[in-house]
Amino acid sequence: MIKGQSRREKPITTSKSFSGKVGKDPTSFLENLVIDAEANGWDKTDLLEVIRGFLKDDAREWYIDNRHRLQHWDEITDQRHSFVPKFIARFKTKIQVEVWHQKWDALEHEEEEDISEYAICFKKIYKRVDPLKRIPIRTII
Repeated sequence: MIKGQSRREKPITTSKSFSGKVGKDPTSFLENLVIDAEANGWDKTDLLEVIRGFLKDDAREWYIDNRHRLQHWDEITDQRHSFVPKFIARFKTKIQVEVWHQKWDALEHEEEEDISEYAICFKKIYKRVDPLKRIPIRTII
């Protein structure tokens, strides 16, 4: 039994599934899954156990083929056997990165758009285009 579920019978929240199809963002999927896991009281060991329930199609097939190699959720000292880096390496494709860059290049504040809505969209795309924050802020602004 999953630790978080031993404290409660039913999860507080459930994440969306991930198919691995082009256009689906593996980074956002994992970020949302971790937030939901925290709400459910799950730790990294629990995440490694429940992840299979959130994967479908290509992502599920990838998991089935690799599950025997995955011993950790995201262990810095053992990335070779960690789910997160292997998952990102497989599903963060060049095509996906190109889509994010196209969205970045096309991003403009619309007249009827609230500035806070634009800022949210800006930050979301920026996180995908430059996850290591190598572009100086002055260059962006």
